[in-house]
Amino acid sequence: MKLLPLVLWMAVGVVPSALGADPLTEYVPQLGEFPPANVGVYHAGELVEIDAINRHGRLRIIGNRDLEKYHSSDSQPFVLLPYATVRYHGAPAELRDIPIGTVLHAYCVYPLGYSADEKRPRLGAYVKQQDHAITLEDSFSFYERLGQAWKIESIEPGKLHVVSTGAAEGDGPLGKQMFNYDESTRVWKGKQIGSITDLAPGQTVQFNFTWAMDWGMGRMHVTDVWVDELSRSTAAELQRQVNIRYLRYHWLPGWIEHVEDQGGGKGVLTVTLFDGCDPSLYEQVKSASRIHIAVAEPNLRTYMHAYDSKSGPLLEVKTTPEPPFGHSGLTLRVPIEELLEGFRPGRIVRLRPNDFPATKLPPEERIRN
Repeated sequence: MKLLPLVLWMAVGVVPSALGADPLTEYVPQLGEFPPANVGVYHAGELVEIDAINRHGRLRIIGNRDLEKYHSSDSQPFVLLPYATVRYHGAPAELRDIPIGTVLHAYCVYPLGYSADEKRPRLGAYVKQQDHAITLEDSFSFYERLGQAWKIESIEPGKLHVVSTGAAEGDGPLGKQMFNYDESTRVWKGKQIGSITDLAPGQTVQFNFTWAMDWGMGRMHVTDVWVDELSRSTAAELQRQVNIRYLRYHWLPGWIEHVEDQGGGKGVLTVTLFDGCDPSLYEQVKSASRIHIAVAEPNLRTYMHAYDSKSGPLLEVKTTPEPPFGHSGLTLRVPIEELLEGFRPGRIVRLRPNDFPATKLPPEERIRN
């Protein structure tokens, strides 16, 4: 690999810890900067622990025929970065939407502002320091996004013999595979649930997976299989509506790019919305007459956002045609009569147009001081 000059390494937020370090896997996120394309280390595993409110969890690392790795390794921790994209059933999602036991695919980078000299808790031999996720997806979403699927070649009791279609290279299991199934496997056909008898050689399908008996040898169990396009689009639409409802109550996340101080506590906020929300929500923001903005933390939790937010007329909407990863392509300028301490460049906020609900969230979801 051709080595990059140190200046260029630093320009993309990379601090090479050793000669020949890969700038894509060694990327370090910086405050107020979106990451370049294709950065991160790939993780795959079963979701075994979750804190949905604070947006972190653990994955049981997927097997690769290394039994020591399976029997002795710690699980891989992950924390969702503020602009991380989460997808489930092919649609935007929150961590809370994903059941424990689901096999997930993630791309992770170092923590914000990480230094090679930073002391962090000692990790197991197979656990990577890159534990801050920029993407997190179930298998359905992961393979759909990559234009890949599975073709059933043959079926025998408890075993599905399949081969991947689409791109021949990439992360995750590809090529010829054998997956386990049983009567617990849900088969989705059209807009209804089917049965194992609806599976047939020649079908092109999508799967979701969980742990199987030979996990250490790379084996996975099929929890769900979508046998046709209608079943997949139905699942995606249901999840899309779940996420729209969640964001209408919790508001859309972003960060402050710039603050124009106008004196007397007044100012104009320039806010960029994060990617990963349904396009219909961005359209509602663009057409709003007034925007309410609340201070949030990097885990996207707010305080009493229905009461401590500040609002102003939507002064300007700027669209970015080809935004970087994590950037929605939408930047707003909103004049505020009373600037808050948390309204500073690089700080996280959540915002809503006038027609979103202004409801106090449950106490477990708020930051209380």
